[in-house]
Amino acid sequence: MIWLDAMEANEEGDRSVALTLAEEVVSLDRGHADAWFAVAQWTLPIDSRRKQKMPDMIQASKCMAAIRKVVELDPQNEHAWRIGGEITVGHLGMLEHGLEWWELRKEVAPNDVLPYFEQISILIRLGYFEEAGEYLDVLDRIIESQPSKSLETRARRLRGIFEEQSSM
Repeated sequence: MIWLDAMEANEEGDRSVALTLAEEVVSLDRGHADAWFAVAQWTLPIDSRRKQKMPDMIQASKCMAAIRKVVELDPQNEHAWRIGGEITVGHLGMLEHGLEWWELRKEVAPNDVLPYFEQISILIRLGYFEEAGEYLDVLDRIIESQPSKSLETRARRLRGIFEEQSSM
């Protein structure tokens, strides 16, 4: 019942009540992956137009703690992995931790291309071009096995960035 109240509060736009209720749910049931995911999402700030704002350190930390619990309970939750990667790299700037985060995702979903895209981007930012090139080759092989024009286009753009940056 508390979980239903939390979802209802969120639908009505009362995130603070929704968050409090979701936190109560996870304190009662540590294995409630959906409530952990709600805690992660509802901890992150939004503006008046319901757009995501940059979290502060406390919000980012709380979100990551909940996201880690989500992927532990539901390792196939792709959205949780994306949020974790965005918080780790995009908001906290923890590039090495981002590499580790995406490596864990590859263990769970070896044919998911997202971890490769993210790791290659991080490696390029760090200047680790040899390793980025190796990951690009693996990414190309994965995309060949599951053809997609949008993935091929994205991989081509990433390879172009790689070539430009590695030649500098």
